[in-house]
Amino acid sequence: MKEQVFCVIPEGVELDSTFDCLELVKAIYGLKQALRVWNETFTRLLTSVCSIGFQVSGFDPCLYIKTSDGHCVFILVYVDDVLVTGSSLELIAQTKNDLKTRFEMTDSGKYRSEESGANGAERPKRVEQKTLAQ
Repeated sequence: MKEQVFCVIPEGVELDSTFDCLELVKAIYGLKQALRVWNETFTRLLTSVCSIGFQVSGFDPCLYIKTSDGHCVFILVYVDDVLVTGSSLELIAQTKNDLKTRFEMTDSGKYRSEESGANGAERPKRVEQKTLAQ
């Protein structure tokens, strides 16, 4: 983190009575800076020369693209949800394994766009539309 952030000593933590607060050395969930730190960490992992070789899209900073042997793989990030897709199942599996070695994550399987949104929330079924022309 770039800023100094302090917090109240949590209940149950016993310290010398001279301490009024604690300085955070890492971003924690719920902290205002946490999303930025997560994004910077994720981007650095995906795009660094010695890493897994993705490029950030020029159109959307949440979209990462990698091409290999005529195939491409895309990573789309929404807060802390990651969607991996592409033209090669092998490249998708390799990307997921690369991510699993660096981050604690769960694989929810295939994305079913008709049944759920990007965050897994149920979406209503489409209602048939009719148009009246005069």
